[in-house]
Amino acid sequence: MPRRGLAAGFAIAALLAAAPAVVPADGGGVGSIVDGDGSGVASRLGNIGIAPYAHAQTSSAKTSSDKESSTAKTSSESSSATTTAPKSTTTATPTAALKPAVKTKWGEGVQQRMDAATKKLESDGSKFGKPSKIGIGILDRKTGEFLCNAHCNEAFELASLSKVFVADVVAYSNYTPPKDGKIKAGSGDMPVDGNQDAMARDDMIRYSDNEATDLLWSEYGQTAIIDSVKERYGLSDATQSNPDWGMTQSSPADMVHYFDGMLSGKGELPDVETRYLRQLMYSLPRYSYGNADQNIGLRAALPKEMVANKSGWFDPEIRTTAGFFGEGDRYAIAVLGSYINADDLTDTVAQIFPAGEASTSDDDASSSRPVSMASDNRGPSANPAVWALVAAILGFSLGWIVRKQTAE
Repeated sequence: MPRRGLAAGFAIAALLAAAPAVVPADGGGVGSIVDGDGSGVASRLGNIGIAPYAHAQTSSAKTSSDKESSTAKTSSESSSATTTAPKSTTTATPTAALKPAVKTKWGEGVQQRMDAATKKLESDGSKFGKPSKIGIGILDRKTGEFLCNAHCNEAFELASLSKVFVADVVAYSNYTPPKDGKIKAGSGDMPVDGNQDAMARDDMIRYSDNEATDLLWSEYGQTAIIDSVKERYGLSDATQSNPDWGMTQSSPADMVHYFDGMLSGKGELPDVETRYLRQLMYSLPRYSYGNADQNIGLRAALPKEMVANKSGWFDPEIRTTAGFFGEGDRYAIAVLGSYINADDLTDTVAQIFPAGEASTSDDDASSSRPVSMASDNRGPSANPAVWALVAAILGFSLGWIVRKQTAE
């Protein structure tokens, strides 16, 4: 009699083990997250030459002279421009690596709020007599989901946001200005002794020092700096150089792509330089030289997040803020505007993230799960081996029951 129960148990085990496993909504890990088209994020990113999401290492540099004024109606960050360059209305071909697409419930909510914030800002009317415009791009580096508003592939002047490109080239060339006009990868370790260019770079990023920027812009090739970044990171034609670094143009999509590439090592920066530039952007003080408040845009709108960012302005024509935040630098974001003020910039980001943060929990209802997969089944149901073990225990129990009833 026990053999009958044993046979029944194995039969149950076989049936349950043969049942299709329920795959977790996140595909079981970053490398196998399912996109809307059924492909994996890791394979898709590999195809376009970008490393999959990875946690960057954590880590944190003087005074300077930024010509910004947080209260003046007209203030210039630009080094030499006395007149504002004409605004570009060209929509560039989207960066090949970033295709806008909503794939998750989290993304659906962000996209809706982003579109509503854009419409509100642009329909309210400009305070400066010309139409307001704002471009926004947001990348979830963990899922590869890229969210884009109506202007995210359009070119905007960057003002001091272009300083991150200058810092990138200084690091890429290992603090060695080009001698033949061509920017080349440097070699050796980061200088440990006092180095004028290294200190100028620190002041340029942390304190938005224009004089430091003028020095490095001149030494490292001026417009060739932008060309080097554009080529190494594969940016679109929205990114264009200008003899005045403050009038350099780029799009929100390109800026997001740049930050993702920098953090992922795509731009060929040495690891130590990537970590250091990341550290500089996380360590901005509240005020730049000249008492200009740097707590605008991303930092002001996301008080619950540690934010790495750089902002820029040339009032009233230019207002920009971009950077990254979240666990492992999960989110890259760029918000570029024209004829808007600091409050407009901050309020727009706050409308997109009303809680002052972005959820990074994969178990949260608003987390990054593929919309096309409705199942929330997790745990043992997804593991055939566990089911087989449970079935075997039930089978043996059934065997003893049958044996007992037969004996009676």
